[in-house]
Amino acid sequence: MQKLLNKKPIAADNAVDLRASIIEAVKTRMKPLAFSESLSDSFTLWIADEADLLQVEARKPAFVSALKTALDNADLTAVAENLSVNVAPLPAGVKCDKLADGVYLQIISPEKTIISHKARIRIVNATGNGSLVDNCEKITLDSSKKKIYRIGRGKTPTMDKGYRENDIAVSDDKKSPEYDRNKYVSRKHADIVFDEKRGFCLKVHPGGSRLSGGRTQIFRDEEEIEVCNLNELTPLKSGDVIVLAKNVKLKFEVLS
Repeated sequence: MQKLLNKKPIAADNAVDLRASIIEAVKTRMKPLAFSESLSDSFTLWIADEADLLQVEARKPAFVSALKTALDNADLTAVAENLSVNVAPLPAGVKCDKLADGVYLQIISPEKTIISHKARIRIVNATGNGSLVDNCEKITLDSSKKKIYRIGRGKTPTMDKGYRENDIAVSDDKKSPEYDRNKYVSRKHADIVFDEKRGFCLKVHPGGSRLSGGRTQIFRDEEEIEVCNLNELTPLKSGDVIVLAKNVKLKFEVLS
């Protein structure tokens, strides 16, 4: 919202002109919000001590009424409903826009509640299903920390341009007893992406699709789903088994 507040401060020589200028300034600042049906932000117009010309006027109900009427007429009814006028010193540390000496407009946005969604990835319990780097038993996915978890062979494999950091790293250790299964997984095989509407989803890269001879599948109960569209997110369900290159099997489990 702060991007709305980049105008130069205004000035006037008497209370009447200053009141009119302030009202016009508030309308101008809020113009991008015209026709909004409702707003979660609230707005405070501070009239501080140095604005002695306006303080007396601002304490009159007629000032607030004139301000809100002007906003209503400018299709800024939602702003008018959430606007208050405070005749008092500006509190220290408050971020606001200076409209004139001692006159400030503050926009207060509600704090966003971050909801954490968690899931877990692990190798299916059995030999012959592949292995993760350092024989990692499980990896926790947390949407509040990351939205994308990368799947591939090796922790930091070298790519054509730089390198890739895999969060779900299939072991590339040639001495591993599971290497003959792991080696078919691409260094950049797929991602698990958190989508606000659909939850954790699987997205395949060319290296994990038929385009390069690889495959990525989801086994869900008796259903087999091949993930092959590079531009599509496939929602995951708790209990799904993600199969990489026909050999490495990852169990997906929702925790919260």
